[in-house]
Amino acid sequence: MSNGSADSPQDDVASPPRRPWARSARRATAAVSGPVRAIAFWSATLLPFVYVPLLVLGLDTRRRAGLFALLLLVHIFALLLGQSYSSE
Repeated sequence: MSNGSADSPQDDVASPPRRPWARSARRATAAVSGPVRAIAFWSATLLPFVYVPLLVLGLDTRRRAGLFALLLLVHIFALLLGQSYSSE
C-alpha cells in the first residue's frame, strides 16, 4: 500500500487559474483610489467650515440636528478614507 507514486512531485499541485478580469479590476482600483483619497482628504479638511454656519444658526430643529449628525458621519468617513493621502 502506497500513498502515491514515488515519481510524482509536489509541484503537480496546480495554483488557482489566473483570471484576466482580476488584474483589470486591480488596475482600475489602483487608478481610482488616488483621486478618491484626495477628494476624501480635502473634504475632511474643508468640512469643519460648514459646521460654523450650522452651529451659528442653531440646532433647534430636528432637520438641522439631523443635518449636523449626517455631516459628522460624512466627516468621519472622509477622515478614514483620506488619511493615507499624500500630496507628493
